[in-house]
Amino acid sequence: MADNDISEDRSETPLEEERRRYRWEIIIPAIAGVVGALIGSLTTYLVATVPIQDQHAKETRERRSAVYQELLDSAERYAFNTNGFLDGCKRVTGVGDSFTVICGKTYLLSDVDNARYDFQAAINKMHIYGSDEAVSAAKSLAQTLPPAVRHLDGPIVTTKVEAGEFERSYILFQDVMCKDLSNSSDRTCDEEF
Repeated sequence: MADNDISEDRSETPLEEERRRYRWEIIIPAIAGVVGALIGSLTTYLVATVPIQDQHAKETRERRSAVYQELLDSAERYAFNTNGFLDGCKRVTGVGDSFTVICGKTYLLSDVDNARYDFQAAINKMHIYGSDEAVSAAKSLAQTLPPAVRHLDGPIVTTKVEAGEFERSYILFQDVMCKDLSNSSDRTCDEEF
């Protein structure tokens, strides 16, 4: 009957007790080592990531600064050259609704074309490097400028840049530029730039 009794109290032999104690003496330090290694790895990762993110943000601001300034400079040059060129032009009425535009030599049409190409290149860079808000402000600025002074060696388009609209869009873009390039939210652009 003693062989069939399941509830029989079985005590550990000294050898089994030593094995059990030895097992825990190995398992606890191993677990502690793994946890320590994980914490160390995570800390190293976080410490290494923060400077990389800061460096990336700084590089983005520097790249945007150059692109945004290029856009403002080229927009201003295009507006100035367009109006300067068209100020030297006069419209000579022909028969019916036809007319001819005669332009002086103060500003060359090639200067206007080159300024337009530079402005378009700056707009293209905005789409690559600019924030969504800056791209939108750049589009508003572009809408104040004529699409071209002429089309494929066709007649000269006499649409001048409206100074008030241009200035408002220019200032709006400067505000976006200030926000995008600002290093912190508690400083104004006048303090930073």
